[in-house]
Amino acid sequence: MEQALAAGREFTIMRDGKAVAKVVPIAETKQRVPGRFAHLRGSLPPDLFDQPLGEDELAAWEGRYSADGDVGDGGR
Repeated sequence: MEQALAAGREFTIMRDGKAVAKVVPIAETKQRVPGRFAHLRGSLPPDLFDQPLGEDELAAWEGRYSADGDVGDGGR
């Protein structure tokens, strides 16, 4: 068992001739790339996300926005 683990191989644990567990190597996870959005640093206004939404924008987020541009009840 230790040799299989060290080699990174898959193996099955048996009890009374029946498979009870399968041990498999953990899949490698993709490394996170820091700074993916670093190019945006400094290009957005610092208060961009602090401003309240306008009525039209809020209605769109809440599903109350109609196709004709009027804020309505969303068809309810």
